Formats: sequence, C-alpha cells, structure tokens
Amino acid sequence: MADPIAPSLAGVLSEFFDNYAAAINANDEDVILSFLATPHGIRRGQETIFLETTEEVRENMDAILWKYEENGVEIVTPTLLEARELPGEQAAAARVGWRLTGENGEERLRFETLYTLAAEDNVWAIVAVDATEEVAAWATAGW
Repeated sequence: MADPIAPSLAGVLSEFFDNYAAAINANDEDVILSFLATPHGIRRGQETIFLETTEEVRENMDAILWKYEENGVEIVTPTLLEARELPGEQAAAARVGWRLTGENGEERLRFETLYTLAAEDNVWAIVAVDATEEVAAWATAGW
C-alpha cells in the first residue's frame, strides 16, 4: 500500500476509525457491529476465519473486548497510516496503527492492522481484517 492517501478518502476513513474506536471505548457492542460487515473475514497469522453471521461477529468482538478488559485496556486510539482506493466502487484498503492505553494513560499495547472496507450509499464497513500483528503483539505481551 505505497500509494499516498487521497485527501478525501483519508478524511472519510480517519473519521470512520475514530468513530469505531469511540464505540470500542464505550463498549457499545451494537454500535461496534455497525462498523463490521457480515460476512466478515479475519486473518490471524497463518489462520483465516470467516464469520458468516452477525452472532459470530458479535462473539468475536466480545472475545476481543474481554481480552482488552482483562489486560487493563481502557482506551484504544487509532491512527490512519495508509489508505488507498481499491478497484470497483466504494472499496478501500487501510493500514491503521492502534495504541491501547490503561487507566493512567500507560501504554498497554501498540500494533498495526490492515483493513479492507466497502461502502454502500457512502456507509463504510470493514469486510476483512488482517490482525496478524495484533495477535503477535498479544503473544509478546503474554496476553
């Protein structure tokens, strides 16, 4: 993803990920789910899983939120690092840096995640995630 970020796409995706993070920080599952398409693909290193129902996506998100809570994460903060349009209408790829902090602002974890997004009527949703680096960061931190 070496292409520069298109200004309009960067603004849209930055706002998208800021709002996604706000939903995670509020632990609002219904709002979090509104950012995630179904079916939904997730790559974790050598493993790729496909979540075909909203309930499977919810269960996956619950597991992540539980892991964050158990490990003292209070705030997740995204930074859009790269974005580019994909072929077709309203499709994009993004690389986002995440910083997870605890109650006193101490950094608990930092990683990057790759996303594939699609929009319908200008409403964006994450359709696939490469969470390989996040899973590796969890392992390094002993989570």
